[in-house]
Amino acid sequence: MKIAAVTMVCNEALLLPYFLRHYEYLDEIYVLYETDSTDDTLKILKQASNVIIKNCHIEGGLDDIDKVDYINNTLHTIKADWVYVVDCDEFISPPQESPNDFLSRQDCENYNVVRAGMFQVYRHRTDKDLDPSLPPIPQRVHGDPDLFSTVEGPHKARNAVYVKPIVAKPSSEIRFQPGNHVVEGDVRASPELYIGAHWQMADPSIAIDRRMKNKARMSERNKRIGMGWQHWDITEEWIRAECDRHLDDPLIEELYLFSNKSFKNYDSLVRSKTNMKNLNPWNHLICFVVPNRITLHSAWHEHIPFAMFLVDLLRPKMIVELGTHHGDSYCAFCQAIKELHLDTACYAVDTWKGDSQAGFYGPEVLADLRAHHDPLYSSFSQLIQSTFDEALEHFADGTVDLLHIDGYHTYESVRHDFEAWLPKMSSHGVVLLHDTNVREQDFGIRKFWDEVKLKYPHFEFRHGHGLGILAVGKVRSKELRELFKLPEEESIRIRDFFFQLGHQLTTRVRNKAMASELENQKRQLQELNVDLESKGAHIANLETNLQELEYQIQQIQHSIPMQLVNRYRRIVERLLRSGTRRRRYYELVPTGMRVILNEGWKSFFRKVKARLLGKRNGANKQP
Repeated sequence: MKIAAVTMVCNEALLLPYFLRHYEYLDEIYVLYETDSTDDTLKILKQASNVIIKNCHIEGGLDDIDKVDYINNTLHTIKADWVYVVDCDEFISPPQESPNDFLSRQDCENYNVVRAGMFQVYRHRTDKDLDPSLPPIPQRVHGDPDLFSTVEGPHKARNAVYVKPIVAKPSSEIRFQPGNHVVEGDVRASPELYIGAHWQMADPSIAIDRRMKNKARMSERNKRIGMGWQHWDITEEWIRAECDRHLDDPLIEELYLFSNKSFKNYDSLVRSKTNMKNLNPWNHLICFVVPNRITLHSAWHEHIPFAMFLVDLLRPKMIVELGTHHGDSYCAFCQAIKELHLDTACYAVDTWKGDSQAGFYGPEVLADLRAHHDPLYSSFSQLIQSTFDEALEHFADGTVDLLHIDGYHTYESVRHDFEAWLPKMSSHGVVLLHDTNVREQDFGIRKFWDEVKLKYPHFEFRHGHGLGILAVGKVRSKELRELFKLPEEESIRIRDFFFQLGHQLTTRVRNKAMASELENQKRQLQELNVDLESKGAHIANLETNLQELEYQIQQIQHSIPMQLVNRYRRIVERLLRSGTRRRRYYELVPTGMRVILNEGWKSFFRKVKARLLGKRNGANKQP
């Protein structure tokens, strides 16, 4: 297996020796060398045998949009089985086995993207000075052990954003987005994770050198779009104070065990940090998988990670969804079933006509869903176009393990749907109710939730309009039992964990919508420019024609025949003044000539006769 890496560097002489030391086992490291560098970066790179240097230059300084374009273009040309897409301060590796073994398993499962959980490390007061001749990870194993922290301070992003795609197949079908925290395209992400150490603040001297230079190089476009905000107004004093604040940070066990090659079960290490003995998302990494279907219209995006997590907990034999609409939630269930290789039958029930709450729509919504659903999931899933009540007779009592109710949300409708389908639930059935936290208009699901949760074990997520989980049968899963019994502190933690995962999807959709709108505006602007150019050319042509006509008129006005005509007109005006009888008789001559030329002699004589008769009759009427 051939494993490579791609990175971009500018003035990284202090950090590069550690980067090259950590990745010396890679077959190739493609380094995009920014020619604006002024330190010994290039000299260090030339000493590494597995480095391939490609010069590059970005006008305007540190610009994440141009940077990711360079990275994607390079990624798509690399001839390797897998490629690490890393920054110079990111050191990654599988937690329990060699990269070859880990990535070989991903090949077998047909995945093309692997994520890494990046721990933020700092110098501990007991740490020695860094030694570039030694492996880097063992030298810094203290820091923030909470991989999913949502604390965001000055000049510091929350830890959760560093659980990100970082290893990929070198295919043009996928593209990293600015910042390298999101990947788009035909993404088949593995539920397993690499672990890594993020060395942005690993040593005060290196942090000051790198971050102050990044601040000085920040492009104006980055500032406009909010990229690299951690560096915008950072100071040396803040960096030193932040490093001092972390001098007594705890040991990060995952990094310590990795560096000592004493691999234990990574999940148990994460579990040891919380009072939750059984409930551990790392046992169900399907919740980190990016969904294949994310439309711009669904209100369910922020619950998709939990939906996949729940499927792995329950391992249901049958899933039924009442109210599917665009199908984001339903396709998430189906994707989890497929990726977990479960023997599950899935059914989506909807009229696909809409209602007064969701809005009414035509057959195009179901057609769009089928185009996505059928090629992927039709071997175990059916889309049933009917009312919920009409579908009841097709399901035997006691057969549905997971029921998702997301139809018409008035109190009466929700209660009716729940009570009508309750007999269909199995002895260990679970019911999901969406929009439990909507308290407006005629939504009555909150009222129903407050009533029904008193009868069954339950848990509620309040983000994403609210999602209620009810165990209407015996709870077989230890983890689900623990979820229903969590103390308030742990409930807050698990809610925030799934909110952060879901919010990343919301951000992805928002970015996609903004990108689509931007493309539309660009297209409209291009069309307007083309139209403007066309009209400009037409105006220029008219002006040319006008100039030619004016010239012709001038020529005519100054010609001898025209001068004779004008002189004749002046004589006529002098001898036959306007309004006189002689002038009227004179004007009859050209009028008669026009009639003769255009209509013929017969018409001329008819009009003369009519005129004479008209005059005669007028004379007879006079007293």
